[in-house]
Amino acid sequence: MVYIGMTLLLGFAAVNTGNNLLYLLVSALLGFMAVSGWLGQQNLRNLSLSLTLPHEIFVGQPTLIGVRVQNQRRRLPAFLIRVGLGVDEPLFPQIGAASHEERTMLLSFSKRGHHQIDSLWISSCFPINFFVRSLRVSLNQTSLFSRSHYQNLPQPLTAITNNVNMPPVPAAVTVVICAASTTTKGVNP
Repeated sequence: MVYIGMTLLLGFAAVNTGNNLLYLLVSALLGFMAVSGWLGQQNLRNLSLSLTLPHEIFVGQPTLIGVRVQNQRRRLPAFLIRVGLGVDEPLFPQIGAASHEERTMLLSFSKRGHHQIDSLWISSCFPINFFVRSLRVSLNQTSLFSRSHYQNLPQPLTAITNNVNMPPVPAAVTVVICAASTTTKGVNP
């Protein structure tokens, strides 16, 4: 906000005084802002996200969820990518060209039943950390667990950001949350 305010103030001063040096300074600041915005937008393009959830998720207990970010660009790496879902936001400092990185994040659910994970947020403060650019990414897989088949392994959820201005895809991820139970002498309470 300080940068934008300073640019507007210098622009107003340049118009009022007619000083060419102030015009030059304002044009350099605006050009720097434009290049920074373009580089930040390009940094968020062509990233593929996938989540891996465990077999069982219990109410009120933090659960480790695997997050994988794949850079689908052939030549350019991605820098300072954050994936947001809930409170925990893992940071991916650098993802090389045509490679992937994996991190884990904690997530807990407050009640039993079906929960939908419609989308994730990816954000980056690249290149200068003046502005944070973020993008909401819709997930493409609709079901992780069914009530009767907990032994099946969940498949990773995938979402691809080929275009920053893509419309949201109406899809969701359904997660079934189990309550923790104790067994006493072979009898379930």
